[in-house]
Amino acid sequence: MPRNIDTEERKRLIAKAAWDIVATQGLRGATVRNIADVAHLSVGSVQHVFKSSKDIYLFAMDQAVTNAAARIDATLSHAHDPLTTVQHVLCELLPLDQTRVAEARTWLAFTAEALVEPSLAEASSAMQNLLKQVARSCIEVLDEAELLRTDTDIALATVSLQAFVDGLTLQMLAAPKSLPASRAKAALHSYLQGICT
Repeated sequence: MPRNIDTEERKRLIAKAAWDIVATQGLRGATVRNIADVAHLSVGSVQHVFKSSKDIYLFAMDQAVTNAAARIDATLSHAHDPLTTVQHVLCELLPLDQTRVAEARTWLAFTAEALVEPSLAEASSAMQNLLKQVARSCIEVLDEAELLRTDTDIALATVSLQAFVDGLTLQMLAAPKSLPASRAKAALHSYLQGICT
């Protein structure tokens, strides 16, 4: 007999199952039945908290954003010098471990699906909005520490940093053997050194 779990815990369990399926089978594999199987729940238990697979997708994406934001907050609580802090914060957005790989693949799958399914557009943009805010904050931290070049255009530097992290994420997902975590971290460090004085 399965143990009793509260609704919020069950939602998180279902979201984790959805990430795991999307990471290995893509969004089309993330049916209610498959998610229930991976979460070790009955279909009825899943449908008790989510009416459709789309509702699961939306919650799973929201959880991915929430988790990334929590990791960033935890990183900031152990802040070092500004450049190291910025690098650690940005690393929380890269697929450097199994959890972040699943989150990044989920985000990428949502982004692709949102191109043809407008009802998912808001959810798929949530991670981009987080990345934009984080990139802006990182550029501002470097600017306040007087590490950026004096002629730096803050808005352009923010867009460039966001695009770099997006591109690095995509390359890590598409070709993990050619861009392992250590090399991705080195590339990020090199990029940050390049925009600093």
